[in-house]
Amino acid sequence: MARLTRARGTGLIEGIFYIGILVFLTLMVVQTLVPLGRAFRSLSAMRDLDITAQTALERMSRDIRGSTSVDTGASTLGSSPGLLKLNTTTSDGTPTTVAFSLSSSTLNIIEAGVDIGAITSSSTRITTLTFSKITTTNSQAVKIQMIVESGTSTTYRTKTFYTTVVLRNSYPIQ
Repeated sequence: MARLTRARGTGLIEGIFYIGILVFLTLMVVQTLVPLGRAFRSLSAMRDLDITAQTALERMSRDIRGSTSVDTGASTLGSSPGLLKLNTTTSDGTPTTVAFSLSSSTLNIIEAGVDIGAITSSSTRITTLTFSKITTTNSQAVKIQMIVESGTSTTYRTKTFYTTVVLRNSYPIQ
């Protein structure tokens, strides 16, 4: 009968070697996942920033196009935070107003004197909102400048958006 001999101490050395390999592989995975997480947060901040700006500018553009005039007496033009108050009509032809203002870094809409609430995401901040009125002999337009921020200290993003919208109902009737 053959006798199996086993060298003593090899189990401990093998265990330490395998643990070392496991630690090395774990560190490699962690070093790969940390930058991926940072990139994901950065992309999420950019996405939130773009979606918020697009939503806000589309809503303001739609209401500006449909309005008859800008109430310059009640609006704050040329400075930030701006306030834009528009004279418009309802679907049945009743005169009403729509206003856009900045409050606590969120863009709010006020229809017929009633604060409807924020039209921007809570994950973003609007730091600058400036309205400028452009008047020509044929029409009126409003230029909007808006600076939007999103993210935290490690994934902080900021972007400036511009648009100019012509008031369609401001054309003279010929």
